[in-house]
Amino acid sequence: EEEGVRFLWLSAPASIELDEAGTAVAVHATAMRLGPAEASGRRAPEPEPGTGMRLEADMVGKALGFDPE
Repeated sequence: EEEGVRFLWLSAPASIELDEAGTAVAVHATAMRLGPAEASGRRAPEPEPGTGMRLEADMVGKALGFDPE
């Protein structure tokens, strides 16, 4: 966050908007909410209707991770 990175928890990216040069200019995302608990007790995220958003960006990093290194 001190480098200007913005984290939006409970949100799901939908697409990356590119300009004519192919450079990322925005991320389209949807806010999520935790649904009811499943049999295991886990509350799975589900889309929050009507919360589509466009987030301007000058750089987008795609990353998947489950454990810190």
